[in-house]
Amino acid sequence: MRQSVVNDAFRSCLEAVKEETPELFPPDHGPGDYDVDRSLRGASDSRAKALGVSLDDINVVNRWRKVEEAKGRKTSQGMSDGYADVELIRPMCIRYTVRL
Repeated sequence: MRQSVVNDAFRSCLEAVKEETPELFPPDHGPGDYDVDRSLRGASDSRAKALGVSLDDINVVNRWRKVEEAKGRKTSQGMSDGYADVELIRPMCIRYTVRL
């Protein structure tokens, strides 16, 4: 599914929420100001930090974003991230998710 389709659906849902509970949105922001990748990832990171999730756990969860953004090119992640075994770092991802 294309990102634009997902964003359109996401914004439609936000429009419905804003109609019912406009106080959830800052006066100078509307659903068109939000995007699935940035909004949800940013909110997740902010919540994780506020709940005391370790920076190491946050960075492990966010490493997939670097891989996706590289689109086949070499990523900017450190060597330890590049060679990390998915099964071995799974507990870090689970800790991140459980804390939220």
